[in-house]
Amino acid sequence: MNGSDDIRDLSKRLEDIEDILAQIAGGDLFARLKIDMDKADRLTAIETGLNLILSDLENETEQRLSLAEELSKIKKKE
Repeated sequence: MNGSDDIRDLSKRLEDIEDILAQIAGGDLFARLKIDMDKADRLTAIETGLNLILSDLENETEQRLSLAEELSKIKKKE
């Protein structure tokens, strides 16, 4: 790749991150970045970290909803 291709690739990846953040802000916890590990660089670490945080957030949200459902069932029995 030459310099202008690198800049276009970086710009596209940053746009992808912005898009994912907008999706998350809209409530889509299933959104994930597509990561090309063959081109791993410093931005790849940020992309990977963001995906890991999203996965953790998704799991925590599912657990919270499950616990809320259980609590609701317990309250109905009382």
